[in-house]
Amino acid sequence: LVSLHGTVIDTDTFQAINNSCLVFDGRLVIDSFCRTNDPVIYAAGPLTKYKRALYCDDFTHQIYCSKEIGERLAHIILPIFDPSLPHLDEVEKYELPKYVKPKLVSAKTSGGLQLS
Repeated sequence: LVSLHGTVIDTDTFQAINNSCLVFDGRLVIDSFCRTNDPVIYAAGPLTKYKRALYCDDFTHQIYCSKEIGERLAHIILPIFDPSLPHLDEVEKYELPKYVKPKLVSAKTSGGLQLS
């Protein structure tokens, strides 16, 4: 498990990705089920992008609600550990996931006010 919070990949992270022979094309490349080219390694978040076969270079996880992306990733991974849970349909294999929740951006002002 690697947890990254920024949008820039440092040298150590890039070397770990490269040494693991994962496809990196400016971002870590995933399919519509958040799988990398290694079928046992899943990834999600602002440092990922969908593979080019999905024709969606502009759609990265960075532009979507991170909570919704996390929920989808959990929905994908949990059936691996609990076979009684339903799996996502493989028909979606070549379709982009449909995210609908808004991405929330907030900031604090110098006066301590919270802006959303």
